[in-house]
Order: sequence, then C-alpha cells, then structure tokens
Amino acid sequence: MIRDVSFLSDGGRVMAHMLEPDAGQQNGAALVLCPDYGMTKEMILRGRLADLARAGFVVLALDYRFTGSSAGEPHAQVLPCEQVDDVRRAVTFLHREAAMQHVGLLGVGLGGGVALQAAAFDDRVGAVVAVSPVTDGLDWIRVAHGGVAWREMSARLKKDHDGRALAGYCEYVSTVGSSGNALLPVSDKMLEWFAEWQSTFPTVRRQITLRSLQAISEFHPQTFADLLAGRATCLIASTADTVVPIGQAVSFWHRCTEPRRFVLVPSELYAEHCDLLDGEAGTFVLAEAVGWMTTHLVTRHGYPSLRGVIAKARSDELQQDAALHSSAEVAAAQAGEVLQFPSTRSVVERDTEIAPLVSVEEQSAEIHGQTAEDNAYRTDQGLASDDSGDPEESPGTTMERDVATGENATAQGSIELKAEQGSAPMMSDKTPRDAPSKFPSMDTVQQNDPALFKGTGADPTASAPEASPEPLLALTLDAEEASAVQPSPSPEGEAQEPPAEEPSLLPEASPEPLLALTLDAEEASAVQPSPGPEGEAQE
Repeated sequence: MIRDVSFLSDGGRVMAHMLEPDAGQQNGAALVLCPDYGMTKEMILRGRLADLARAGFVVLALDYRFTGSSAGEPHAQVLPCEQVDDVRRAVTFLHREAAMQHVGLLGVGLGGGVALQAAAFDDRVGAVVAVSPVTDGLDWIRVAHGGVAWREMSARLKKDHDGRALAGYCEYVSTVGSSGNALLPVSDKMLEWFAEWQSTFPTVRRQITLRSLQAISEFHPQTFADLLAGRATCLIASTADTVVPIGQAVSFWHRCTEPRRFVLVPSELYAEHCDLLDGEAGTFVLAEAVGWMTTHLVTRHGYPSLRGVIAKARSDELQQDAALHSSAEVAAAQAGEVLQFPSTRSVVERDTEIAPLVSVEEQSAEIHGQTAEDNAYRTDQGLASDDSGDPEESPGTTMERDVATGENATAQGSIELKAEQGSAPMMSDKTPRDAPSKFPSMDTVQQNDPALFKGTGADPTASAPEASPEPLLALTLDAEEASAVQPSPSPEGEAQEPPAEEPSLLPEASPEPLLALTLDAEEASAVQPSPGPEGEAQE
C-alpha cells in the first residue's frame, strides 16, 4: 500500500511517498530512500527498490526541498547539506508519526553521500546502504568536467555568486548534458535515460541553478566518516561506473569503522550508472540491501527482550493452568463434587524452606568447638573437661568467656581478659593504664638461658654505656685511610696520644654543612693532603 505523506522543513513542506507492507508481513523496520542527483521520489520507486516493501520494510521516498513536488524557491536546486537535514526530518517523522524505532537509510549516487552524512550525525539511524556514493563533491564534479571545462565553469560560478549578492538573480544551466555547458556532463546513454524520465514525470526539471554547483563542491561526507562508529555501513560500487568513480566509495570505506562492508557489483551485470536500479544489476543491489538491513535492523533489534520472553512464557503458563482448572471444575460439577484449589500463599509457604532458628548458646558452642568430638579429642590429648562440658583452662590461655552462665562480655559492654602468671597482661576496660609490666627482666632471661650470651664477649649484667651524641659529620674511609687515622697501640698495650694539631687557618666547622660535595677518586686524591717525611700532614 502506498500513501502520500509530508513533513515540515526550513524551506517549506517536504512531500514523500510511504510504502507499507501487507498486513502480517511487516518486520518492524523502516527505510528512507535518498534519490540521486536530479531524481525524484517517483523515479527511485520505479526501480527494484520498490520491492523493499515486499521484504517487510516500511519504505519512505522523499523529494528534497527545492526539488520535485516539495516546496522551496527558487526551485530546481540541489543543496546536499540541506538535503541531509531533510533526511533527518524524515527519520523523525517515522519515529513520531509511524512509531518506527528501527530506521535505516538507502541512497544512490549523490543521495548515497547524503545518506552517509545523515547517518553520521543522527544516532537514531541503525544501518545505511550507499550505492555508488558521492563522498567528495569537489573531486567528483572536477573529474566530471575535466581541466579546461572546470576552469570555465568556475569563472561562471564566480560571476553567478556576485550576481546573487548584488542583483539577487541566479543563473540556470542544464541538469545533464554532453558538454561542459551542463552542470553534470554524462554519456549519451545516460542522456537518453534521463530524457525518458523527464517525459514520464513532469516534476523532473531539465534545468538547475548554477548555485547547486557551489553547494555540491562544498559537500564532503568522507570528512565525517569516523562519526559512523557503531552504525552498520554497506558500500556498493562497480568499476564500470562512468558517472561516479569507484574511488569515491573506496576512499570512504577506508575511513569508516566496523561494522562495514564493501560490495563490488559484477561487471557483467552492470553497464552504466542508470542500471543500478533496474534489470539484473538492480536485482543484485536489492538482494544486498535487504540482507544488510535484515541483519542489522530486523535480526538485531526485532526480537523481544529477555524480560518480554519470560513474561510471555509466564502468561502462557497461567492460561494453561486456568484452562486445566476450568476443565477440572466442569468435570467435578458433572460428578457432583466441589474442588478447592490451593491459594498462592499456601503454595508459597509449602514450597519455601525456612531454616530452623538457632539459639545463642548453640551458636557459641559451635564457635568455640564445645562438642562431644572436641571433648573426646581433648581427653586423648590429656586435657581435662568438667561435667558441664566446658573444658578447663589450660596453661597459657589468655581469654575466657562465660557462655554457659549467659554472662556475655560483649553484651555487658566490655571484654574481660585474664592474664596468666608469667604472661603479658592484655589491656581492657578494667585494666589500669599504669599497671606494672610483668615481662621478665634481663637477669631472669640470663639465668634461665645463659646460652644466649655465650660468645658475645659482653657482660649482660653490666649497664649499657651512655649513647654518644650524634656526629656532626660522618665520613666513610677505606682501609688505608683508617689505618692512617687510627692510633697504633704502644708496646705496653696503651694507646698513644695523637700528635698535637697545628693551628688551622680554616674557619671552624659549623654544626651542619653548608654545602655537600660529591667527588670522584681522581678529585679526592687531588684534594687530600699527602703525608710529610715525618708522617705529618703538609699544609
């Protein structure tokens, strides 16, 4: 079914055709068709792309502003950047008016570049298919004209720009032609194909504003290829295309990210740019587009969520239970019996296992290991246990809790700790802070274990010498320097007094060094004074 729809744009109202699949065949996804340069919505739907509705897609084909049956003056203008905005408004229309949440874009030629740039700036688009897209407008139009013709067209474009700025008029040129006088030079076959469509549909214009050439030159979708991250992008092109070179699609494909795909149309199926929408080449393009959109729009987003699946299964189960209860009640009524089904609460209470409550005494006994097996083990180890099942405290125990009598130390707000004789007392709320320490003294340790002091050469009973004040400067000397500094013992075993130091001309050393220097071996040997003949240091 096809119906006419419209939505607003900055230039007025945009007209569109909306194709809907038959009842029961819709797959939940919608596609926006972006016409090529000089095409209208009727032209793009006369090819194989109209069969997208048979595949279950809702198809929306639009006339851009200033083209076809859409509003906008002056008419017959191709402004790709404004066309991108029209496509995004079509996505909004499908979201709001048609309640379609999964939308994809499909464009051909210049419309393919429009679809790519619209998808780059609109995260509501889930997938895009571009057939022989124009991704660099300036490069495309320069290659189409050639060197000499492009310079002539550039001079005309500058004159038209000044006329629009000063006099308010715009120049019109042929939409397509075989020479440089047209905005887009094409082959003879393309001219025949375009003339046929112009005679069939009166909305197809034979002339176009020269301003459109400037707008196309400023259109560069490949600049925004990195913004397509996360959107499924499929590029379809062929080496036999004489209108849009294959390099336009290849350049964009290298710039975009995954998920992406590049499809090359077989050369035996493709002759000219106009054959992409019809014949065997059109069938090939249709199959690739349907497969890509089905994979990334229908399969990925078409299935219900896990919560929805569980809810539906639960609903089906309840309906089956209700049907069984109803049939059982009917059979019982015929037999003169009355059936009473259990309530939901009784079923829950019956099926729910409640763990038995455990008393505090049982929990404490389990924590401290007060079981019969523990008592048996302690008996084997020679540890006695009283009649109440509580083991007697063995030597070295430092903590007691009276669990049997219910006097829980934690419940009373304090933990009472008892220290055995000969062990370190543990601090608690009842222990004074200035309690004397009961650690053994050094004399007691020496008497109990004198082997610890053997070979040390020190008297453990002697008092330790007083610590000398920290040196102001610490020097590290090697063996030769240490032997020169250390006084040698006298024959009687007494140390000789060092020679009297000569008065030094240097100032006294301050407590802290003002500057610390690090010298290597060569610098140190040059600075250190050498000993004189008598063993005294020379000045």
